Amino acid sequence: MYKRAAWLAAIMLLAANSVFATNPPPVQWERQFASYDTWVVHMSETHDSGLVAAGMATDTSMELSKLYLLRMDGHGNTLWQKTLSMRSQTGSGFAGLVQQTRDGGFIVSGGESARTFVLKTDSLGNQLWKTAAGFERGRTGAYVEQTQDGGYVFMRTGFRHDSLFLLKLDSPGSVVWRRSWKAALRRGYEWISPSLELHQTSDGGYVIAADSLRRTDSLGNRLWSRKYSDVWMLHSVQETPDHGFVATGTARAPWPLGYTKPYNMVLLKANSSGVLQWMRVFTDGKASKGNCVALTRDGGFLLAGTVQGGNVRGRVVRTDPQGNPIWVKTLDEPSELDQVLQTSDGGYLLNEGDIYFCKLAPEE
Repeated sequence: MYKRAAWLAAIMLLAANSVFATNPPPVQWERQFASYDTWVVHMSETHDSGLVAAGMATDTSMELSKLYLLRMDGHGNTLWQKTLSMRSQTGSGFAGLVQQTRDGGFIVSGGESARTFVLKTDSLGNQLWKTAAGFERGRTGAYVEQTQDGGYVFMRTGFRHDSLFLLKLDSPGSVVWRRSWKAALRRGYEWISPSLELHQTSDGGYVIAADSLRRTDSLGNRLWSRKYSDVWMLHSVQETPDHGFVATGTARAPWPLGYTKPYNMVLLKANSSGVLQWMRVFTDGKASKGNCVALTRDGGFLLAGTVQGGNVRGRVVRTDPQGNPIWVKTLDEPSELDQVLQTSDGGYLLNEGDIYFCKLAPEE
């Protein structure tokens, strides 16, 4: 079923001297935190074109961390910030993802020690409710978003990264249903981390990027699961306007480079049934991976990822609707680029997933 098809897969060489049709847009503004006390893991745009970020802040007096929320305007200036202690005076808390909800508040996935939770706040970051969501090792693999019915869906990995758990909540945070599946979320080197993504689709079901591309109905029942030749892991997925899917992750380069270039950033497009339409593997001879994919206004795609070569550096690849690169930007400083999104003004927000993020100007 998965025979190698040269017309589906293409190697995109991203050498340092490559010439692309367009130069990357310049940095409009940037912000950096002190590396010893604050980490920003996830960011999203708010209804007023501002930003909200979530992560963790260290309380040095108590030698523990607290869940951290940061609200900013569209220029990265602080409007307010909030730290929330999760377990009284003991334990450490962190946030993995934050999104604004339709009522102006925020929904947050997070954890304390090995426990995960879903947290709802008002518009100023004050806690309204918290629902326990089970156990998970580490700070990756937890995802939450608001659903079409006003409730929430949460996904996490198993304690040993050998399974996926889906949790549906109603709007007050009560559990509606639970689902779980076996999954192989540790493949190859530990460098391929099990950071995963889940989105509700236009028909009310869900699509999941994991060890395969997975599709469920609105009750979390599995419809199909697709593995693609040479793809190790998928970290991010989006539904496309044609009701298909675009995903990024890590893949082996097509033969013969695959035997010497086993870990590369990949972008693939599948139809609504998960059948592969095309795949692009991006390489410059160094190990790389795709962490996030976003849709652009012109029907193209934007990838954020990481490239290794001495130091680990963040990389952004902007493509046309067929996955062909338009421009590539590799960050100068050592970093890992975990997230990218196009903002309402047409610019691009890059989140290093730790202590640095920046905004690129809109393309001319």
